[in-house]
Amino acid sequence: MNLIGIDLDGTLLNSEQKISHKNAASLKSLSSD
Repeated sequence: MNLIGIDLDGTLLNSEQKISHKNAASLKSLSSD
């Protein structure tokens, strides 16, 4: 399965425009299903 993450509400990226470790782990857990 492929996963595309889109930051529609501005919560995926932090103030440095990077994905936090917590968000990256959440996306990774979704993609392993």
